[in-house]
Amino acid sequence: MTESDTSYNGWSNYETWVVNLWLGNDEDSYNTCRSLALRCVEESVADKVFSRKERARYQLANELKELIEDRNPLASEANVYADLLNASLGEVNWQEIANSYLEEIVD
Repeated sequence: MTESDTSYNGWSNYETWVVNLWLGNDEDSYNTCRSLALRCVEESVADKVFSRKERARYQLANELKELIEDRNPLASEANVYADLLNASLGEVNWQEIANSYLEEIVD
């Protein structure tokens, strides 16, 4: 990995890789993400700007981010650990994670 290369194990960065790893690490979490993906596909509608899959990806990315933020045990804390965790979550490529779930269910 070069200085300017921040990719990690085929993902855009370490933060994205590790969040995706933990989301898919246990059956309940994986099934939750997959159900969110299915719902986002079912509810998405194409328009002149975005395809149905693009709309679903955007919605799913937002819902996955919200899922992780809601489960953050340090969300109400004000300390160095909370700041570091929030900074790391800010680096996550939610669109990339959403796309990985959508690729499983949409061609």
